[in-house]
Amino acid sequence: MISTKLLPLKSLNYNMKQFSLIFFQLLLFISIAFNAQGQAPNKFSYQAVIRDNKNNLIIDKGISMRISIVAGNQSGITVYQETHSAKTNANGLVSMIIGSGTVVSRKNT
Repeated sequence: MISTKLLPLKSLNYNMKQFSLIFFQLLLFISIAFNAQGQAPNKFSYQAVIRDNKNNLIIDKGISMRISIVAGNQSGITVYQETHSAKTNANGLVSMIIGSGTVVSRKNT
C-alpha cells in the first residue's frame, strides 16, 4: 500500500508565497537586463592613424578633426557633428571619444 503524506494548508500557503516572490524577482531581473541592453551609448571610442597628402605619418603634432554622423549614405543628412583637438603619438595615432567633443550641430530625428 502506498502512503501519501498531505501537507498542511499553512505549509502550502507559505511555499506558494515563497515561489511567487522568487518568480517575481526573476521576472524583474530579466526585464531590467533586457532594458539595459536596449540603450544606445552616448559616447564611443575612435582611433585613427593620421597621414599627410604624401602618406607620411603626422607624428607628435596637434590636429583638429570634425566628426560627422550622417543618416542613410555618404550624401545623407548630417544628424550630428562635433570637433576635436588632439595630439598624435609617436606612431601617428590619435584617440578620441566621439560624443565628448565640441558640438557643431545636432538634429533630433
